Amino acid sequence: MNRDLRNAILFDLGLNPVTICKSPDFNFGESEEFFHYTSKEYLCSQLRETDEVYNIHESVLLHKKSGLRIKYTSHENYAGDEVEYKVIELFVIDLIKNEINIENVDFKKRQFATATGIISFDEVQYEFGND
Repeated sequence: MNRDLRNAILFDLGLNPVTICKSPDFNFGESEEFFHYTSKEYLCSQLRETDEVYNIHESVLLHKKSGLRIKYTSHENYAGDEVEYKVIELFVIDLIKNEINIENVDFKKRQFATATGIISFDEVQYEFGND
């Protein structure tokens, strides 16, 4: 996905591709529009164990209205007074549980553009826990 296009999609959702926070009360994507979770795949991975050493964690924001998933990392500095949130991927999970990277989103038409074609919001999962 083109970085400018990805950033435009994030901006439409009120997010930035990289956010640095110095407030202990801040959580990336904290709003009623999103649900935060950590994928089972990541929780059971060697990557997670390595990330813990470097104060890194991978999470997913699920946009409740569209089913868009935003995978991001959070990295706390060693002093513990700053956290960097960085978006690494935008994707959806279809009704048969395939993870599909998206190329664009049309929120008005309620559809995603992917490498294989257009997917309606109605063709993606809005729940978490199945990935």
